[in-house]
Order: sequence, then C-alpha cells, then structure tokens
Amino acid sequence: MVLFELPLWVDGDFWQPAAPRSNFQSGPLRVLYAGKINIRKGVPYLLRAVKHLGRSVRLTLVGNLSDEVTPMLNGATENFDVLTPCAKSALRALYQQHDLLVLPSLGDSFGFVAMEAMACGLPVIVTENCGVPVPDNAWRVPAMNADALAARLSLYAGDRELCREHGRTAAAFARRFTPQRYRRQVQEIFHRLLSPTLHGDQRKPGDSSFHCLAHASHST
Repeated sequence: MVLFELPLWVDGDFWQPAAPRSNFQSGPLRVLYAGKINIRKGVPYLLRAVKHLGRSVRLTLVGNLSDEVTPMLNGATENFDVLTPCAKSALRALYQQHDLLVLPSLGDSFGFVAMEAMACGLPVIVTENCGVPVPDNAWRVPAMNADALAARLSLYAGDRELCREHGRTAAAFARRFTPQRYRRQVQEIFHRLLSPTLHGDQRKPGDSSFHCLAHASHST
C-alpha cells in the first residue's frame, strides 16, 4: 500500500488574530471548545479537567449539546458557559476573545476548529487521536485523560506569557497551510500516481497490487 499524508488547509484571509488584548494577564484562563458537545468529542474529560482547576480557568462550550452530556453539565462545575452553534464570523470573534482552544476528541480525522483557532492566534490542546497538525507534539495529550488536560491547562493558566508566545507560534504555523499549498500537494500526489514508477517500483496504478490512501495526518 502506498500512503500519502495530506493535511488540509485553512483560510488565512478570514481566520486571523485580533489586536493584542490589554487584559491578557488578568482573570481566569479563557478556554474554548467548539464542536458537538458529546462523549465522542471527549467533552466529559474536559469538564473534569476544568473542575479540577477551579476558578483559574473559564470554559466556553460552543455547539449542539447532546442529551448524553446534559446530566454531566448539571453537576460538573460552575465556571463554564454553553453557547449554541454560531456563524463563522461569530466563531472567529470567540476565537479572538479566548486564550486557547481544546479539542479533547476520542477520535478526529482532522479537527478544523483547531487549525482555525491557531490561525486566529490561539495555542491548542488536542489529543493524540486528532489528525490536525500542531507545531509541537507537546501540544498533544492522551485521549480520555482528564489529568493530562488539566496539567496542560494549568501550565497556561500559570504562565500567560507562554500562552501568548505559543499563540504567536500557532498563528505562524497555521499560515503554512494555505489553499495553494493544498492544491499543489494534490497535484504532486496525482503526478506521482500517474508516473510509470514510484520510488523505483515498476508496478503501475492499474495493477491490482497498487493501492493508495491519502489522508489528513498529524505527523507534521
């Protein structure tokens, strides 16, 4: 099997950082989650992590609320807000109003919201089961691990300058994933697939022994 890694792209003209906030260092760490609010997305583990950290963090959940999670919200913690799904412009404003984004998914082939958040200047915390690329593997935590999420959140809550620095790193990283880069990589893949040889292999694409899989990868 021939495996090609093809990360997706983000619209850097739309998803952009806001002007630096003057109150960046004050108040609780503002944490954002965007997506379906359910178990598969790992929301219960995020709630446990936030509860453990108390008033040092404030969580905003944006998305459709699943019935399976509703009972957990009732007794989870007081330092969170739940918002309904919103338009792209409103979501961009939410990115710009928060300090970082968490995507605690049990499994996610890519995770567009993480790339959008990075483009808006937010560091992200994602699980090892999310396909979205990140600047540093330290930004990944094991799935289904509230303690690991809490430790990473605590790091940023205790060092706002590090959070700001990682936000700049995230924005620069996300700018690499342009639509033009994506189209160029697709063209390169098709060129290689249609080439008579692939790394010296004489098998042709029409042969039954030739297989290809292109997917979003977090190996970057």
